This record gives sequence, structure tokens and C-alpha cells, in this order.
Amino acid sequence: MIKRASSSRPKVSICIPVYNGLPYIRSTLQSVLDQSFDDYEILIRDDRSDDGTFQWLQERYGQDPRFRLKQNSRNLNVGGQYNVLFSEARGDYILKLDSDDLLLPGMLAKLVSTADRTGADFVGSAYEWLDMATGARRQPGVQTRLPPGPLSDPVTTVLTDNPYSLCFSIWRRSLLPAIRKDGQFVLFTETCDWECQLRIALTGASFFTVKEVLGLYRLHATNRSAVINAQLASIIGDVVPYWWEMLRQKMDHKQLRRWLLEGLKGYLKAVARHPLAFSPSILAGYARLLIGSPLSPGWTLSETWLAELTSRRDTDLSE
Repeated sequence: MIKRASSSRPKVSICIPVYNGLPYIRSTLQSVLDQSFDDYEILIRDDRSDDGTFQWLQERYGQDPRFRLKQNSRNLNVGGQYNVLFSEARGDYILKLDSDDLLLPGMLAKLVSTADRTGADFVGSAYEWLDMATGARRQPGVQTRLPPGPLSDPVTTVLTDNPYSLCFSIWRRSLLPAIRKDGQFVLFTETCDWECQLRIALTGASFFTVKEVLGLYRLHATNRSAVINAQLASIIGDVVPYWWEMLRQKMDHKQLRRWLLEGLKGYLKAVARHPLAFSPSILAGYARLLIGSPLSPGWTLSETWLAELTSRRDTDLSE
């Protein structure tokens, strides 16, 4: 069993954004506390929940030195939550964990030992989707094709395949200055998990894949990813335009264009099956990217989260 180090700085900062997280957050936190590796801090930012989440956290973990609990003075949404939590992290590694997912036994020990041994900047494990309605588990197909060990082309792989989840990956906190752009570590957009991975890859960071299934992504009615078109609109309208010039520098232009055309083809097939999925803005986004003239997504930039770092109106039970 790997025990907590005696130093004041933890090895891993587990960053958990939450909004109306009951009842899932109970078992999510238990899956962390059940890990054999215990050299971590748990940072939780509550985004003004109205279901009693923060009150439960205060009662259950308010006096636990492993936890740093805060409630925002205003609603920041997901992107703002990520930015604040990453700014407050103290560990050598960062793990961003959603409040409804589960770490399987040994995940932290496996990822930390792999990162320490290989020197990789980003270590991601395999995971499975867990359908909460049926109990069925299945692994995303793209992961079965991903080879174990070092990733040869992180930018292309993350962009075209999205094989990892930040919830089941760790990455070095020392990357924060390199990934910061326009004052942010992630964009204010629906796919900020994937966008964060992409910006890490664009810095030239090294990626390493652990093929063992070490996490469960729970599927349920309140998943943000279940909202129709939200993720595709974020990718085509926000993330790819924002990183367009760097993607053109880092990727083969033909490969980038082929990925866009394949995505457009898949979207049009989906619309043919489900007409309500039609979105003029998504089609326009694809068109602008294919002609090389994307719109700058200025709406994905916000400095509202910065006030939370110094606000005295938030609640910090570690102080």
C-alpha cells in the first residue's frame, strides 16, 4: 500500500467540480477514499448547488484534512470551475474527476507509478461506460484500437479519436504555464475536458496509455453529454476554431481536412435519421473550417472565475 508522504505538498491534486451532485458524489468520493494510494488532496468546488450537495459535503468532510471544500460566490459553469480548481491545485499531478464517476481500485497507484517511471507528462487509462439504467458496462471502441505505452502523435490522436477522459488520467501540474492562453487553462465551452487534453497535446507534452480499465464513466439522464448537438457544436464552433492555426502547424493539412469531411458526413447521416438534430450553426461551422476561415470564438473567454481566487464570500473549510 502506498501511503501519504509527510511533505506538505501532495503528490496528486484531485479536482472535483460539482453542481447538484447528489446522490452520485457519495460513491464517487468513496471510490477515491478506497484507493491504496493516499498521497493526495481533494479539492471540491460547488457551483451554487440547490440540492443540498454543499451542505452534505460540509457535514461529512468539513473536518477532514484531505479535503478543501469551497462554494463559489457565483455560478461559474464547467469551464470556470476547471480554471479555478487548476489554479488552486498544489500536487505534482492533477486529476480532474467528475462528481458522478468512479475510480476502480488501484487507479491512482497505477497512474502515478507509470508517470514517475516513464517521465510521461500525461498518463491516461482505459475506462468503461456504466449504464445506470441497466448496469451494462462497455468500453469505448476507440480505446480498443489504442496501443499501450507512449503515444506517437498526441495532437492527431486526441483531436480525431478523443480516446482519453480527464477523469481517468493524470497530468503534470508543471504544464499549467504552458497550457495557459488568453488567461485561461480551458475554454468556457461544453467540451472543456477534451479541449484541455488537446491544449496539453499542443504544448508537445508526452502521452502514455495504460490499457487496463481503471475507471467507470456513469451514464444517466442528467449527463451533460446527453444534450443533443451540444458537444459537436462546441467542437466545431468553439474548440477547433480557437486552436485552428496551431492545429494547422502541428497536423498534416490533408489529414485535418479529411477528419472534418468525415465528421460532416457523419453529422449529415445523423440528421437524415433524426431531423431534429439539424443545426444551421454546425453546418456553417464545418463550412468555415473547410474553407479555412473559422470565426474566432471570443464568447469562450471569461475572467469571471479569477474573482473566485480572492473572493472572501466563498467558503473555504481548509482555512
